[in-house]
Amino acid sequence: MSRLSSLLVVCLTFCEAATVVAAEPPTRDEVTAALRKATTFQHNQASRHGGYVYASNADLTLREGEGTTDDDTIWVQPPGTPTVGEAFLDAYDAAGDDVHLEAAKAAGRALLLGQRQSGGWYYSISFAPEERKKSLYRLDLEGRPAKDAVPRKDREINGGWDAWKRRKYEGNQTILDDDVTQAATRFLVRLDKTLGFEDEDVHAAAELALKSLLTAQYPNGGWSASWDRLQSSPPSEDDYPVVNASYPQTWRKTWPKDFTGCYVTNDELMSRMIDTLLRAHEVYHDERYLDAAKRAGEFLLLAQMPAPQPAWAQQYDRNMQPVWSRAFEPPSISGRESQEIVASLIRLADATGKVNYLEPIPRAIAYLKASRLPDGRACPLL
Repeated sequence: MSRLSSLLVVCLTFCEAATVVAAEPPTRDEVTAALRKATTFQHNQASRHGGYVYASNADLTLREGEGTTDDDTIWVQPPGTPTVGEAFLDAYDAAGDDVHLEAAKAAGRALLLGQRQSGGWYYSISFAPEERKKSLYRLDLEGRPAKDAVPRKDREINGGWDAWKRRKYEGNQTILDDDVTQAATRFLVRLDKTLGFEDEDVHAAAELALKSLLTAQYPNGGWSASWDRLQSSPPSEDDYPVVNASYPQTWRKTWPKDFTGCYVTNDELMSRMIDTLLRAHEVYHDERYLDAAKRAGEFLLLAQMPAPQPAWAQQYDRNMQPVWSRAFEPPSISGRESQEIVASLIRLADATGKVNYLEPIPRAIAYLKASRLPDGRACPLL
C-alpha cells in the first residue's frame, strides 16, 4: 500500500460509499470533512505518544505491530508511524487543513524521541521509562540530549560488519531491514520541508539520520542491515574491497545459524535506500546525497550475478558472493529483490540522466522470464 495508511483507506471508502448512495461524486467539502474526521480520530484516539502501530481493533484495546504490544510502544517499521505520518502530509498537501499538519508533527516528535545515538531507528520505540533504559536513545522523554554512551574510540574505527555484527552496543542498533530507518528518514525530510526548515529539532534529526546513512555506506556503495554506532567515517576499502559479484566454488547446503553476509539487498533494503537519498537530494539540494545514491546504483551493478543467473541475491559476503541469511533464505537469486532492483535502477537513471544504470536490466529480465514456473508463476528464489 506504499504510503496509503488506514487514514486514506477510510476516506476512499467514504467517497466510494457516497458515490453509490447519492449517485453523485462527493463534493470537495464532503471529502475534506471525511479526511478531517479520519485524521482527528487517528491523532486523538488511535495514536499513542503521537505514534502508531500496524493495526488496532475496533475499541483500540488491542494494538499490533509484528506482534501484540502495549500503550507505551509505537512502531517505526512500515506500515507504522512514518507511513501514517506520510499519509497526514498527503492529506495536508491536498486539503491544506492544519489538523493534518499537527498530526504529522506529533508523529514526527514521536520519531525524534525514538532516534538512537547511532543515528537511525529500531523496529519499535518504547516510551516506558524502565524499558527506555535498555536502548541508547538520542533524547530523553523531555526531548533533552542524552549522554553519548559510545566511546570515541569505537566511533573512529573503520567499523563495518566485522565490528557491527558483534552487537557490542545492542541497544543502539540502527536498522535498515524492512525500510525502518529509511522510512523514518524520508518522512522527517519531507516534514522538515513542509515546516519550512524552521523546526530545529526535526531538521537536526533528519540531518543526523542522513549522516548515519552516509558514514555506514561501504566503499562499493552497499550497506549492511544494521550498525550499532555513529562512526566518524565510512568503512575502509582496505577492509571491504570493491569487486564484482561472483559464485563461490562451494557453499553450505544447510543454514549456519548465523547472518553470515555483509552487503544486503533483502527486503528491498537497497531500493528504499536509493529512494531515501533521492528525496534528501531533492529537498536539501546537497550533492552528497545524490552521490551516495549513485554509489548505491554502482553497487547494484557490481552485485548483479554473472551468467547463467544475471540477477541479484539477497545477501553477499565481503567478497561479493551470495551467502545465507535466515534459514529460509539460502544463497540464491531472489526474484522479489531482483524485480525491485530493476525498478530502482530505472528511477536512478531517470533522476541522474545516466543510462549506464539501465545496462543490466535487459539480461536480468530475460533471465527472470526464462525462470518462470510451468504455470507462469514467478519463483521467489532461483
